[in-house]
Amino acid sequence: MVVAAAASVRLDANRQRVALLVCCALLAGACGAPLPGPDSATTMAESASSADIVFTNAVVYTQDPDFGKVEAIAVTGDRITDVGAVQEMSTYIGPDTNVIDLDGGTVIPGFVDAHTHILTDTGSVSVGQPQALEVGITTVAEAFVDRERLDTLREAGDSGELRLRTSLYLIRTDNCGSDQGRWYEEYAPGELLSERVRVAGVKVFADGGTCGPFAISEPYRDGVEVGAPFATQEVMNAYVEDADRAGYQLLVHAIGDLAIAQVMDAYLEVLGPGGAARLNHRIDHNIFQTPSISGRYDELGVSVALFGWLDTCRLESDFTDFWYDYADDPSIPIEQNPNTVFGWHGDDPWVGPVNPLREIFSLETRAEPRDGEICQPDDRVAKKTIPRQKAFDMMTTGSSFLLNQSRLVGSLTPGKSADIVILSDDLMTVEPERLLEIQVEMTMIGGIAEYCVSEFCKDLVAP
Repeated sequence: MVVAAAASVRLDANRQRVALLVCCALLAGACGAPLPGPDSATTMAESASSADIVFTNAVVYTQDPDFGKVEAIAVTGDRITDVGAVQEMSTYIGPDTNVIDLDGGTVIPGFVDAHTHILTDTGSVSVGQPQALEVGITTVAEAFVDRERLDTLREAGDSGELRLRTSLYLIRTDNCGSDQGRWYEEYAPGELLSERVRVAGVKVFADGGTCGPFAISEPYRDGVEVGAPFATQEVMNAYVEDADRAGYQLLVHAIGDLAIAQVMDAYLEVLGPGGAARLNHRIDHNIFQTPSISGRYDELGVSVALFGWLDTCRLESDFTDFWYDYADDPSIPIEQNPNTVFGWHGDDPWVGPVNPLREIFSLETRAEPRDGEICQPDDRVAKKTIPRQKAFDMMTTGSSFLLNQSRLVGSLTPGKSADIVILSDDLMTVEPERLLEIQVEMTMIGGIAEYCVSEFCKDLVAP
């Protein structure tokens, strides 16, 4: 039995915690209670049997504070068996285990993009998916899903073409703010449409971007139109109430400070202080952070998606003081809201490169590589940075939290899905500009190498 096998394994404090989770799951099954669902971390670390794969002699950033940085990781089936020192992971090596010596290579969790359009707006899954896999993205959220896009993504999931873990946000309003009705209620919150495609929640646009101007209190460039929120406060309140009452997580596009303020007011008026946390409602983009709104996220209980990329090369003299003072500065809301979870979103293909490592470089330096050179920020922009570790957190544990998928992805925790990326260099210790040179050597999802350019992972690719 599994429990008997567990007794034969020497467990440290972390592995005792992992084994306890398993015992609880086993007892729940014995009592007739449901076992954890597909987003749960049902661990295998209590088993002394051989793993399928052991990556050893590596620098493994687990992104789990209980495990930290380790040397090796074991995988069985589609799950992470265990992580730890090389000697500890040798426990899982049997005659059929594929042992891969990475000779100091770097292992990280797959990147999670909490808001993208890479599977739909690049033309097709066959175009967008390879772009994501090549840069280590393993989980995405398609943030504008109408009926047609839903059918396309479900079909790609059913056929097996879609390998990325994909969460869908079904639109209540379109990008011009036009109400599309409550058609999303045809699909249950969290419903699995195929093995890797799920309904995550509902999308609402509070202001423009691709249709109409931002709802901002002052122009950010000379001659730029100042817009207003698409909806009245009463209508925005209704969008929040409709989604929350029916059990759907709400993702609201809000770029300008007026739009952000309206969404904040709606969450507060409808759900009360901290009420947005119940279903983990979101505000996405959050570009213009004026003093009246920048410190309000903690009060609401929302989770927040921020951009990483900054087009530093394109900053021109007609940008106003309003932009320099209040726009594209992730440090402001992060510093003022210590209890809020911040995630990253690429919003690809519309914003920046499809490349999380380049976005980490941008967040840390606010510099931009362009045509073989690097545009350096001036003093007003150079202060708009966050530490590299925080940027990495946003792209893994932060974004997985935004998608309500923390029990499945975002860290290399025993029992979570084996969504693993191997890099050509150490993303946490290289000089900032070296981040631009790091290559993804393997992107694994559920124990299968979906992207591979190195010999060591050729036999990990699905037939």
